[in-house]
Amino acid sequence: MENTSRQRIVKVIQALLGIAGIINFLILFFSPVLEHIFGTVEFLLPYSIVLMVFFCVYYAVRFVDWLSSKERTFLLASNSLILLIAGVTLFIKPMLFLLVILIREIYILIKTISSSLQSRIARSGNRNRDSYQSSFLIKLTQNPALALMFSFFLTIMLGTFLLMHPQSSSSGEITPFVDALFTSTSATCVTGLIVYDTGTYWSQVGQIIILILIQIGGLGIMTISTAFAIILGQKLTISTQQVMQNVVGESNRIDFYTLLKSILSLTFIFEFIGAIFLLFQFRDHLPTFGDAVYHSVFHSVSAFCNAGFALYPDSFVSYQSNPTVVMTLSLLIIFGGLGFSVINDIRFNFLKKFAFSRLTLHTKIVLITSGILLLGGTALFFLSEFRNTMVDFKFGTRLLNSWFQSVTCRTAGFNTIDQGHLTNGSSLVSILLMFIGASPGSTGGGIKTTTIALFLIAMFANLKGTTDINAFKRKISTKSFREVMTLFAIALLALGTLTFMLMMVEDLGFKELCFEAVSAFATVGLSMGITAKLTVLGKLIIVLLMYLGRIGPMTLIYATTLHIVKVRVRYNQENVSIG
Repeated sequence: MENTSRQRIVKVIQALLGIAGIINFLILFFSPVLEHIFGTVEFLLPYSIVLMVFFCVYYAVRFVDWLSSKERTFLLASNSLILLIAGVTLFIKPMLFLLVILIREIYILIKTISSSLQSRIARSGNRNRDSYQSSFLIKLTQNPALALMFSFFLTIMLGTFLLMHPQSSSSGEITPFVDALFTSTSATCVTGLIVYDTGTYWSQVGQIIILILIQIGGLGIMTISTAFAIILGQKLTISTQQVMQNVVGESNRIDFYTLLKSILSLTFIFEFIGAIFLLFQFRDHLPTFGDAVYHSVFHSVSAFCNAGFALYPDSFVSYQSNPTVVMTLSLLIIFGGLGFSVINDIRFNFLKKFAFSRLTLHTKIVLITSGILLLGGTALFFLSEFRNTMVDFKFGTRLLNSWFQSVTCRTAGFNTIDQGHLTNGSSLVSILLMFIGASPGSTGGGIKTTTIALFLIAMFANLKGTTDINAFKRKISTKSFREVMTLFAIALLALGTLTFMLMMVEDLGFKELCFEAVSAFATVGLSMGITAKLTVLGKLIIVLLMYLGRIGPMTLIYATTLHIVKVRVRYNQENVSIG
């Protein structure tokens, strides 16, 4: 009975320590904000003393439980050392004390949540299914698509708070919440739309935060939800892995962790090679070698992740005649937009002596569609900008920049020509390319190359009067075609609705707003120069477009329909007149 009472007290204190940990994080992180509001932070000292006493009570209650185990005795000694360090720092600097105590409390909070969730999952087998599914956290771990959406949301909010900190801005000022939210969403969703110039407004701390968000966002289609599940102690079941492979565009049934390892290795290899090539060019244009390394790594990561964040006010306009920089960025963007499963397929095929016929149907469609879009876009931009933005360019430079414009519209966001001066024809081509976007399972957005390819294949099949939808001597399943139509319809509906709302709250040009909305939804990042002019409501609509575009319509479908009970009912068939 006594042990039960002690355990209850421990649980209550642990819960209070968890709450205190969150409060401490906010106080520690937003101390400049508190000082700005209250004029002083002297109240932190008595708060810290009270918290330290509370911490001592916690260990006093748990002390008896730890005497029976050598391991727990060691933990007691180590935590006592932490308490001693915290006590010393208390009288040196209260904020430093909060940092020390915060680390321990966040650890307790995560450990408590994890152990609690694992125990609930372990007991769930003996409970009613409805009761089991009522827990939000358990629903989250059982629904990978929902976990992906929630993980992106948490990452965006954490990035927002980090970018609001005075140390993140070069001026030392607090960044407004909406602007920090916009930048964090743009980085996490690897878009590239900005309200402040990345190279001048943000300090190096802020730039590194943006870079980390870009890397997380680029890899997040797979790794964020996996890491989230692992942190919560959830082992991925076979069905969960299958759903996640559908989300990332992997059609083959392969080991999930093998694919995850492959994604990480391929990402860092491409980014490292890209940074090396960029370094040879940047070292002659930047004051120090360290600056050249930093700029090379930043832009290599931003390019491969299709983010489009640049440290230069004009993006890469000043490098428009540098073929090494332009082609390096182009290749990084293309490989990042192909999709990890496609790159893996090509890599394994090369190891067995490359043969196009041995590639999967998915890879064939992605490669051919991407090639047609890239070459077609290059030709159209070459023609439409011949007497406009490229009128003074030499033939080679004009061809190079037409190619890059075609590449960057595939969800990259860098630019070597001014987007605000594009002809109407170039603007239309850009919008179409942005809407199509990259390929499934890649770092890019859009409705994806396979979607438009299957849509066109089905259209031509219908025109020919054939019943089956075939490609490369393979029949495409009816399920895939239904998903294509669903994705296409949802994308148009979401984009159309939010674009209309954007036009209702913004008094800007029709073409510019359409361009901005499609760029946000397709996570491209190209802009005609109106992003900074948007109102607060306009920025929030763009934030929503970027978020929906990054998680993708199919992820939303998986998240909402995974646990729906499917009732198979067949009705009599009847034709409907169309056209």
